[in-house]
Amino acid sequence: ILSSATPSVVANVFEGIFKPSRTVKAKVSSSPNGRQIRHPTRLLLKPFDQILGGKECVQEVTSSIKELYERHKSDTPSNKPFIRVLTIVNSVAFCAQLWESLKNEFGEDKVSMISGLVPKKARERKEITVATSTVEVGVDFDVASLLFEARDPITFIQRLCRGGRHRPCDVVAYVPPELLEKPDEIPDE
Repeated sequence: ILSSATPSVVANVFEGIFKPSRTVKAKVSSSPNGRQIRHPTRLLLKPFDQILGGKECVQEVTSSIKELYERHKSDTPSNKPFIRVLTIVNSVAFCAQLWESLKNEFGEDKVSMISGLVPKKARERKEITVATSTVEVGVDFDVASLLFEARDPITFIQRLCRGGRHRPCDVVAYVPPELLEKPDEIPDE
């Protein structure tokens, strides 16, 4: 199976090589306006020269999460589980440290953690959800804001696309400082 969301002549090449073959195309929506699949995203890049970890990083990230939470505290939830701030970090240890800090700050009823150490049946989506790469693929979130760290372009794109799926989204991304001279806000068209 060759699957792509992007039309390409590559499919024609495969049809010529693999016989018999069949092309299956998605049905286009009959709505005159179509269906919006990406909402505007406001991105703030923050340079960080190491993988997030330790008390100073917990304080820095907790401060950013508080700011995002306050900005989206009054957003209206949809009928899906609604997350005001989704945070994705690289380290399970840092995820747990951050979760503890946020529980102390916001209360256990508002903060959840999703990682490989949390059994699938125990994973919850609360107003503030702290996670590892466990949530990068195959999980659809309705989020008002997203905070993540990314050390490479593939991780950056994968994590950025967790936001803006159901509503406009504010994003804070911690990236290596060599990628930018200073923090910069980039509007998403």
